This record gives sequence, structure tokens and C-alpha cells, in this order.
Amino acid sequence: MGFTLRHLRTAEVEHFSTKELLEILGDKINDEILLKGEVYRISSFEATDGGDFTPPTFEWAQVQLTATNGASSFPFTSSTETLGLFLTINGILYQYGQTKDFHVSNGELLWHGSFPIEAKDVILVKWLKIS
Repeated sequence: MGFTLRHLRTAEVEHFSTKELLEILGDKINDEILLKGEVYRISSFEATDGGDFTPPTFEWAQVQLTATNGASSFPFTSSTETLGLFLTINGILYQYGQTKDFHVSNGELLWHGSFPIEAKDVILVKWLKIS
């Protein structure tokens, strides 16, 4: 059985598994936990309710695009949902959408923001990969 708890300081939700809880409460070095006066081996844990929860892994992916003066399209392919993309130019975050600053279509990132791209601009595209 898995469960989640909200962190007091950051308010982020953290996922935990039953085995993680046993490891926290038990003796990690000797791989033991004391329950009801008896000692049990933590590594022998097996879920009996159809499977224990395995939390997903989150990782930020990032690509830097090469800027040229006046560029408005950049080759870009990603396996992520395009609504989850973050675009920053010189550290400033821009909005996704055809009526906003940029969007992705047919393997290209299309810039239609309020200013022309210059060669000195640092353009980063970021997205969260979940596995």
C-alpha cells in the first residue's frame, strides 16, 4: 500500500511505499524491524494487497536552442505533451499557445512573441519527464 504526505515547509506532496516506511522505522543496517515484540526481515517485504505503490520518478529535461537574428522557428521534437513545455529566453519565462508567445507544430517550435530573436539570446526549452 502506498500513501502520500504533504511536507510542512514546502507543501509539496511526497509519495511513500509501505516498504519505505518499514525501512525508516526499522534497523537499516541489520535489515530488521521489531513489530509486536517479534523481529522481521525488512527485505522479505511482499505486498499482499495487489502490489505496493512505486512512486514515479520526476526529472527535468532541457534543450538549448541556437538563436539567429530574426529567427521565428526552431527544429524541436519532444516526446512530451506540448502543454507541459516551458520556454525561457534570457531567463524570462514565456507563455505557450498559438495566441501567446510560442507553440510547437510539426517538429518546430514557432516563436511569435513581442520581440525579434537575436543571435545573443539564450533560449531554453524545459519539460518534466515522468517515468
